[in-house]
Formats: sequence, structure tokens, C-alpha cells
Amino acid sequence: VIEVSNRTEPVAGNDIYLTIRHDLQVACYKILEQNIAGILLDKIQNIKEYKPTENSSGSDIIIPIYDVYYALFNNNVIEKNISFETVKKTYTKYFGSVLPFEKLMKTEPVFNEKLNYTELNKFENGISLTVENNYLVPVQYSGIVVFVGEKKPYGNTVIIESDNVTIWYSNIDTSNIKVYDHVEKGKYLGETLNNKLYLVFKKEGNFVDYKEYI
Repeated sequence: VIEVSNRTEPVAGNDIYLTIRHDLQVACYKILEQNIAGILLDKIQNIKEYKPTENSSGSDIIIPIYDVYYALFNNNVIEKNISFETVKKTYTKYFGSVLPFEKLMKTEPVFNEKLNYTELNKFENGISLTVENNYLVPVQYSGIVVFVGEKKPYGNTVIIESDNVTIWYSNIDTSNIKVYDHVEKGKYLGETLNNKLYLVFKKEGNFVDYKEYI
């Protein structure tokens, strides 16, 4: 402030302000939250997407379960590194059936291969496999892609959560893989960038020995 040209002193007025009690605010919020949750649960359906028709009204609107998943992750309600098993158990508890990914996201059969390599060595928290150049990497266990990106020192990495184990597939081309893709055991995941494939195995948040899984 450089200069004040005039000033009007405050005086008592006729307005009345009511401060709502904290516990009353909390109670109102919980009532509102429960009512909104009830509306959502009534509208959520086990489908991938909803496209209204020209004759659809507001009462016809439904909420696809996929929209719920994305909202939970994008709004940080659920941590992005939560295990697939936890999500599956929660879904089954409240909706009475298994996750619908396998029904809604179909993968076209490309091949049904087992893992082939000529040499295996320990590497960091996982293993290094010597394979052919541009080796077509098969998925070891069916599951959901929960991460696609760089993981040092492994390089390009895809992380897949399954019922049994979480597996990192590294040093592969990830250009055709997206988070939330459903992938099936034995199907093509991606090509190695050279003759090395890095695998890391985790269970319940801990690194585990590879021997049980390959």
C-alpha cells in the first residue's frame, strides 16, 4: 500500500452470522456422503462403458465399473501401487463376483509360448536371462498391467499383477502396452531390446525367489 486516500471505520450492523458446531457439520457431511454412496452403488454396473441413446433420460444413466476404477486411481483414493489381489478381494466383497476384466477385455491369441533362454544369472533384486535378439516375451501369469515405464537399472519395464505374484518384465519394447491392459498367460507381451530380459518377482510387497515362478 502506497497511499490511503480515505478510511471508513467499522461499526456494528444488523447482520447476524451463525457458526455451525463442528460435530453438527461432521454429522451432516456423513449423512450426505452415505446418501451419495447409495445413489452410486445403485447406478454402478459391471460393464466397461455406457453410451446413452437419443431417448435416454437422466434416470437411465448408469455408471460403468471401469469409470469407478479410473476415478479411484486418478483421484488418489487408491494408491497406484496397490496390489491387484487387494482390488479383487474388495470388488468381490462389495459386488459379489470376480473382477470383470477377462470378460470385457479380450486378448487375441498370438502365440502360446513358454519362456526360452540360454543363460540365467542373478541381477539386482531379480534375474537376467540371455535370450535371442528381439525375443518375443511371453506372459508368465495372467493379470493386469499396473505400470509401464522406466525402472533403474532394468530399463523399460512392464509390471503385471496377478493372483499369485507380481512380475516385472524389463528391457522390452513397451510401445504397445498400456496400464490396465489385461494380459493372458503364454501370450505375447513385447520384444526384448537386445538379447537380455530382466525379471523381478514380488509377493505381498517383498522380493521373492524366481524358482517357484519360472
